[in-house]
Amino acid sequence: KNANTIYADTWFANLSKSTDGGATWSSLGLSADSGNSESLSIARGNTSWLLVVKGNGRVARSTNGGTTWADTLSVAGAVVTAVQFAPSDDNHAFAASANGRVWHTSDGGATWTELPHTGLPAARVHDIEVDWTQPLRVYLGFGALGVRQLWRGEIDAANNATWFDVSGASPAVSLP
Repeated sequence: KNANTIYADTWFANLSKSTDGGATWSSLGLSADSGNSESLSIARGNTSWLLVVKGNGRVARSTNGGTTWADTLSVAGAVVTAVQFAPSDDNHAFAASANGRVWHTSDGGATWTELPHTGLPAARVHDIEVDWTQPLRVYLGFGALGVRQLWRGEIDAANNATWFDVSGASPAVSLP
């Protein structure tokens, strides 16, 4: 919404923000996990809402453009690898892990509920995309040795999930 506000997540550095189109940068005091393709998500409606996968595999949330942060998702036995707001509804977001577990929030990332993941590969989720018009339809891109799949999830209001393998003829390289 504001072309002058830019966020940068570079390898081995803290998450940074520019409010003057990239002329100057300031650290947000948070180390994002640069090994993941989806380490930062910005809400479309309220662009001061941010979700980030930190270097320790936890999700932190900011509601003021990165001025302050709070850890909101930390799960024993799971390293979060991707996070994404729904484009059509800032209240909905999804996070996924290196072992195929998935979480949903309906309050902008303040609280999270683990979704049933029966049938999903127990592999690293490299990418999450949420349908542009359906905030409870999510796509997961899995990629690991021998696992290259794309799954679609249909989530209901009670956080029940139905998963569909929509990989078709997957390419011979990792997704995404």
